[in-house]
Amino acid sequence: FPVGDAWATEKERLKTSGENPSGTVPIVVATRTMGNNHGDDHHDDRQVLPQHIATTRYLASAFDRNSGDAYKDYVQDLVADEYQGFRDKWVAVSFSGTDEEKAKYRQDELPKQLVKFDALYQQFKTHDTFLSVSPKTKNPLWGDAAVFGLLRDHILTGHLTLD
Repeated sequence: FPVGDAWATEKERLKTSGENPSGTVPIVVATRTMGNNHGDDHHDDRQVLPQHIATTRYLASAFDRNSGDAYKDYVQDLVADEYQGFRDKWVAVSFSGTDEEKAKYRQDELPKQLVKFDALYQQFKTHDTFLSVSPKTKNPLWGDAAVFGLLRDHILTGHLTLD
C-alpha cells in the first residue's frame, strides 16, 4: 500500500477486523494450505503476520533457513531484540525530530548504540563476519539482516557516512 489515505484505511481495517490488533507495519499475508495429501478437507488458512522481526524468524523457520543450532538462533534473537530499541530511536528522530534533535542523536545516542552493537558482535558472533549463518545458504540470518539494514537506513538518512 502507498503511504497515505489508502494505507491508513487498510491499517484501520486490519485493526478493527482483528487481523492485526497492533496495527504495526510491515505485515506479511501468508496462506497456509491445510488438509491431507489427498486433497480431502482442503482449505487455505490466511494468516496476517505482523512485527517484522517475528515474521523474519517465522519465515526462516518455515523455509528451513535458520542456523540449525539453538544457541546460534538465540544469538540472532538477542541482537534482534536489542535492535528494536535502536530502530525505535532512529525512527523517532529521523521522521519527527528537529534539526537540533537529529544533531544530538548523531553526537550522543548513535555512538552509544554503535559501541553496544560492536560489543554484542564481538562477544556473540559465531562466524567470521556475522552472528551466525544458515548452513544451507551460507547467508546471514534475521538478527544480522535487521542490524545491517538499520545501518543502511542510517546512511540513507544522513546519520552515518561511509568515511
